Amino acid sequence: MSQVEPNQPSFKQIRTRFEQQLQSKATDITQLLEDGDDDIHKLSIEFSKFNRFKNLVEETYLKEKCCFKRALILCKAMLKQCGVRDVNDQNVVSICETLIEPAIKSNDSELTLLAIECIGLITILDEEVFHNYAGIFFSILELEDDTEQGLKDKIVSLKSAVDGLIVHGISSQTARNLFELITGKYLHIRQPILR
Repeated sequence: MSQVEPNQPSFKQIRTRFEQQLQSKATDITQLLEDGDDDIHKLSIEFSKFNRFKNLVEETYLKEKCCFKRALILCKAMLKQCGVRDVNDQNVVSICETLIEPAIKSNDSELTLLAIECIGLITILDEEVFHNYAGIFFSILELEDDTEQGLKDKIVSLKSAVDGLIVHGISSQTARNLFELITGKYLHIRQPILR
């Protein structure tokens, strides 16, 4: 297995370079069309180059997403096996900063869902971390998003929030707000005898 060299460009840097070249080819094609150049062969070559860079951008994006997804899956597996009670361990904090936080901010719903699951697992390990991340669960559960992805996010957030509340209790205002949201909005017992 080969090692990644420290000066090797990231997927994002490579994709940015390809996007710049793609933009340059689009500009070249636009210029040819504006100049009224009727040389079909020249246009065909430029369109071919444009399509090549478009494919490279898409391929690089998919590779980046796939690597990121694999890393989150490994992170999730590690956190499931984690027996440590101290999340202040620098390695765990580093995982959060490098993988989970960017995935939460991502526009990719699959990565966001994996990140929410990882946060849920981390919050079980440490009460302070649970109270810090309870706001994320609260925000997701409070949204009025009934799309399929929104419901998936809510299910994972609800599970993570309930797990955290069971393990750590309601010792902060954020946790109390989360508890009240869950009991008020998500726990509907239909059978009067069970109330």
